[in-house]
Amino acid sequence: MDTNQVDSLFSKEHTAAAVPDIFRTKINETLGALPDLPEAGLRGYRKHMKKALVSAAAVVLVGGAILSNQPAMADFVKSLFNASRDAGLENSLQQGLVQYPNVQAKDKGITLTVSEVMADRSRLVLAVGAENKKGESLVDEVDWDRLEVQDEHGKVVADRRYIQGNVFTYVFPEKLASETLTVTGAFTEIGSPATRIEGNWNIRFNVNLAHADQQTKTVPINQEYVAPQGYKIEVNNLTKAPSAARLDLTVSLLDKGQIFDAEQFKRNQALMSHELMFHFEDKQGKPISYVNPQELPAVVHQFTGDSYFDEATGKMHLSYIFSPQLFDDKIFDQTGMRLVLDGCVLPVKSGKSLTFKPEEAMRKPVIFEDNEGKFTISDVRLDGQGARMKLTGNVYYRPTSGEWSVVDDQGRQYPVEFIGGGISDINQVLLDASLVIKGMSEIPSEMTLTHKVANKLYSDQNWSFELPQNEG
Repeated sequence: MDTNQVDSLFSKEHTAAAVPDIFRTKINETLGALPDLPEAGLRGYRKHMKKALVSAAAVVLVGGAILSNQPAMADFVKSLFNASRDAGLENSLQQGLVQYPNVQAKDKGITLTVSEVMADRSRLVLAVGAENKKGESLVDEVDWDRLEVQDEHGKVVADRRYIQGNVFTYVFPEKLASETLTVTGAFTEIGSPATRIEGNWNIRFNVNLAHADQQTKTVPINQEYVAPQGYKIEVNNLTKAPSAARLDLTVSLLDKGQIFDAEQFKRNQALMSHELMFHFEDKQGKPISYVNPQELPAVVHQFTGDSYFDEATGKMHLSYIFSPQLFDDKIFDQTGMRLVLDGCVLPVKSGKSLTFKPEEAMRKPVIFEDNEGKFTISDVRLDGQGARMKLTGNVYYRPTSGEWSVVDDQGRQYPVEFIGGGISDINQVLLDASLVIKGMSEIPSEMTLTHKVANKLYSDQNWSFELPQNEG
């Protein structure tokens, strides 16, 4: 079947978009693979089968990407987002919020594409593709970290969080001020070191949020809780966007000197969204959904959480992205719910110390207990970095590097690095970690271990409030 015949058939099948070369090649490969059949009695079989296959090819995915990105064609072809099993993306598709940028970058026989984009105030989702001349997918060979999402001033405003096949999800740590975003990336090589192909593939296009903004509601909350221990939580607003809902709040330390360690609080900014625990419940007090649940199993509608420290205000900003199902209008607006605080993990000045003899600990493990949990020291031996102290036991929430120090029997102090983690159990975390004592060249007869700063879980809070309040 020649080029004009393929284009002619597509123009009759609900679209006037030109058929891309790679797409046409796939169709002809399929048609060429048809078996030769006797002409007698089956003269029209091959003709009708060819037309059926071309028609079918118009509604399938080729090489993991949608190869024709004109709106008419893209509406006809099944969306890549349909395969994500994401209620928010399905909602965006139904509301016509998926954009088709028709972006291709070609060089050295390789084509990079961005076929579909969904963006609102909660997140941005891209469907990408990469293929060689044979139509073979090279998506996994591309360093997609080179793609950036920028605001109108060129500032990078999104982080990639989820990868599902060739569908990427980006979230916005800070609230967006721009109505237009730019997705941009310059690629100079594709493939592993053994198969590297050098070239120039440049992607750049704009994404407009205006249509999504028309279907976005902001629910002001303005609730705050001042804990007796000296920290404050402020819940600011809930943004109900088409693809997801976003809850914004802040945590700040009121007592920065006696109980809490302000510097460690700043250093924890990448983890702080995991340190706040709360849940939503209905008017009868039945839990609907949890954020960072302390007990499992638990129902969770949360997609992701982000946090960053604002030097100007001294506050930690937290944002959580939820499935839109959690705040469905029928549940949220008509029935209502409550937000209930379950706990908060904050860095406290510990200073707890333990002096022990390493040789004896090898025979009979010693116990070290503080605000963070109960640690068992069972082994101290030299390795390539210095000395390594084995820690096992139970911690109350999350094992932390915190701030540790070791002093030997000669009074020499050593820098210490926490390595390892833990496995969550019912109401605790089973610890499997080590402390690397850097620069220690021999095991002393006695040493003192000090946990200067530890993470403490405050779980005896009693604070909740009703949702929704007044919508804006």
